[in-house]
Amino acid sequence: GIHQCVREGKTVGMIDSNIDDSSTQLNEGCRLHGYLEVNKVAGNFHIAPGQSFEQHHIHVHSLRNMRLNMLNTTHYIDELTFGQRFPNQINPLSNTKQIVSLHDNGAVLYHYYVKIVPSAYVFLNQTQLITNQYSVTKHKKIIRNIFDSSDHQIPGTFFTYEISAIMVKFVEKKRSLSHFLTSLCAIIISMRFRQWISPTYKNLYDVCLNQAPFYHNDPTK
Repeated sequence: GIHQCVREGKTVGMIDSNIDDSSTQLNEGCRLHGYLEVNKVAGNFHIAPGQSFEQHHIHVHSLRNMRLNMLNTTHYIDELTFGQRFPNQINPLSNTKQIVSLHDNGAVLYHYYVKIVPSAYVFLNQTQLITNQYSVTKHKKIIRNIFDSSDHQIPGTFFTYEISAIMVKFVEKKRSLSHFLTSLCAIIISMRFRQWISPTYKNLYDVCLNQAPFYHNDPTK
């Protein structure tokens, strides 16, 4: 997690002057994992460079002594969930990769707008799992000047989420034996009906051609 960066004496986006091989640090990153407990209201969280602090009840980041070419917000989201997973659930941000191109100088703001839908999954044994699924909209912006006071945006990865007022419920059900037998009979009858109806339609078509020759197109004429 973030302890790796602390242990190695690094600050995200900056070079440690105590380590000679600064080029190695520029090409390294951190692996983050964990969980957050939040209230069931709209909110946000982010991963951004610089030292964070509160100023006039506003969360800000200090980017002093930083340059654009020192920043690289390339990231890979292995998995992001809002609660426990249920069978066959698809999380749209899992396995997401964002690579900053060279002409962007690495200073890119990635913003994910997440719509969370509360969900309940009822298993066959009637146990119920209360969790969430979500959809996402992605936004990307290249930061040209991190000291532009009129912009108030910094490079990083930001997540803004809101919770839907509607809950979706999934219920597992086992098909009964009568349902299976009914489906099997329907398949057998359908196959027999096709075998019977095909020659009948062929004979009817031949009769129509003989009784109504004006529908027949003779290629020899």
